[in-house]
Amino acid sequence: YNGIAYSTDLLNWTWCSLPNNSTAGRFIQDVADNGSGTLIAVQYQITTAWKVYKSTNHGVSWSDITSSVGSAGTAACSGITYTNNKFIISGSESNCIFHSSNNGTSWTKATVGVWTYKVIYANSIYVAACSGAIYSSTDLSSWTLRQTITSGYAYDVVYENGTFVAFGGTSANRAIWT
Repeated sequence: YNGIAYSTDLLNWTWCSLPNNSTAGRFIQDVADNGSGTLIAVQYQITTAWKVYKSTNHGVSWSDITSSVGSAGTAACSGITYTNNKFIISGSESNCIFHSSNNGTSWTKATVGVWTYKVIYANSIYVAACSGAIYSSTDLSSWTLRQTITSGYAYDVVYENGTFVAFGGTSANRAIWT
C-alpha cells in the first residue's frame, strides 16, 4: 500500500493516500515533524524518481512538494530530519543534502561530498552519517571530514550526554563510532 496512516488513540487508524502515487513499488522511507503540525515525508520508489510530500495538519492530508525540492525529488532520498528549525533531506543526489528553514516552502542544496544517510544538529554543529565517512558542518554549506570508514558506512547518528554516536558497519563488522 502506498500511503500513510494516522491515529489519535493508537486504536483506530485512518489511511491517507498520497497524491501522484499510482506506481507500485513505492513506500515512505522516512518522515520528520517540526512539532507544530508540519510533517515532510520522503518516499522510496523502485523504478523512477523519489517523491517528497508535506502535511500541514498533523498528517491528515498530504501534498506532493517534489517540484519545490528540486533535484532531491529525482534522486534517492535516504532520510529526512527536523533539527535546528530546519528540515534536512539526506540522499545521493550529487552527494548533496537539501535543507529548508521555512517548513518546506523552498529548499537549498548543499554538497557534502558523499551519499548522506542522516544529518543531526547538536552542540552547535551539524553531523552527517555518510557512506564511508562521518562529516560535520557549522553552516550546512562547508563540510569537514571527521572519520573515514573503510569499506563501510555510518547509517545514523545521535547525540547523547555530550557524545556523538554513529551507527553503521563495514564489510566485515557492524560498528559504532563515538
